[in-house]
Amino acid sequence: MLAKSRRRRWLSILTLAGLAAPSVHAATARLVDLLRTLAASGYDILYSSDLVTADLTVPETDQSTDPLIRAKRALAGYHLELKDDGQRRFIVTRSLAPAAPQAAAAAARANEAALEEITVFASRYVLKDEQMSAAGSYGHDDIEQVPGTEQDALRAIRTVPGLADNLSSRPYVRGAFLEDVLVRFDGIPMMDPFHFKNFQNLISAFDPATVDRIDIYTGGFPVRYGTRSGGVIDVTPRALASGYENSLGANLLGYDVSSVGHSDSWPVDWLATARHSTPNITLQPTGDVGEPSYFDTLGRLRWQVSPATALTFGWLMMDDQVTSSTDPSAEQGVAHDRDVYSWIIADWTPSSQLHSRTSVAMTGMERTLNGELSLGAAASGQLRDDREITTVELRTGATYLQTSALLWDVGAESTFESADLAFSRQESLDPQLAASLGRAAD
Repeated sequence: MLAKSRRRRWLSILTLAGLAAPSVHAATARLVDLLRTLAASGYDILYSSDLVTADLTVPETDQSTDPLIRAKRALAGYHLELKDDGQRRFIVTRSLAPAAPQAAAAAARANEAALEEITVFASRYVLKDEQMSAAGSYGHDDIEQVPGTEQDALRAIRTVPGLADNLSSRPYVRGAFLEDVLVRFDGIPMMDPFHFKNFQNLISAFDPATVDRIDIYTGGFPVRYGTRSGGVIDVTPRALASGYENSLGANLLGYDVSSVGHSDSWPVDWLATARHSTPNITLQPTGDVGEPSYFDTLGRLRWQVSPATALTFGWLMMDDQVTSSTDPSAEQGVAHDRDVYSWIIADWTPSSQLHSRTSVAMTGMERTLNGELSLGAAASGQLRDDREITTVELRTGATYLQTSALLWDVGAESTFESADLAFSRQESLDPQLAASLGRAAD
């Protein structure tokens, strides 16, 4: 609790010092410009120019700093609404005006007067094509307010129905294997974004300072998420419409520094964070038999090349090591893992009704296990297990809102993956000990 309050105090001081940026909206902003601002901030928003015309404005009395809330309020004034289709995409549609109370009451009385017979049937179940329910979502403020997260964003989603949890930071979808659950960041699949992979995945790679929203599907999910069958955890990176925030914090597990902002002189958004474990990490096992350590850095740079085109560059690097030994002079084991993700995304929005995204992601993972045993003349040995995995993935997709009732959504993906394994083991036993065990000395 002391570390968390210290982090918030640093954030408050640095925010007051650095957020003296101009307001993001003018006094008489156009609604079209506000929607374009949202699209530039990473929101996937589609609308018809017949519904959102150039003469629609944002009320001057609305002083909300959240552009999404301002857009929803402004649209409501013109009997329009911003609907989430359950796939992290918003579509502007006409709002259905509720029937007047007098008309509804008159219709109910008419139906009651016409009721002459009631027919009762047995239970009837119909399987039909219906729009799936929206994902469970956690916003940035929701994640920050969940106690006990220890600066780990994925620990804040444990209350979502359908998720089971334990000591691990990795959420378990009930009834699904781990490889059947997809974890994405910025639309890029993450193969294994957790520290201490051989020790229950105790910490995720996502600091709450880097997360704007987490969408969780624990049942059915849209086909655009690909080949998994168990569930989806989709992490949206944080972005600011103007200004910047810097933070420096410490907790029981480590130290962290982060920066997120938007340049007022260049069309650039940035996000960067770094974390390092404390010397006496709380995860250290009792009995002084293990020494865990971890480090990670995550970054994202978005460049608005033109009003219709944006390029995003991102990376995630994770490194952790666990040394385990009851007596270093006799036996010792070392597990070392390193993951490097990098990606490039091109967004193209030539009109309010068309949006396309193409991404290239590269992943390199290294897993190393080393063991040494030295029991004098009785026994000695060495063990080494090296694994390297390389993945290159290409994804492209486009969405076209032809009319308010017809939406086209197409996409394709291709993945190349290679893996190398090198394993060696050597043992030397005392001849008499080997004979008693019924095995060779070497």
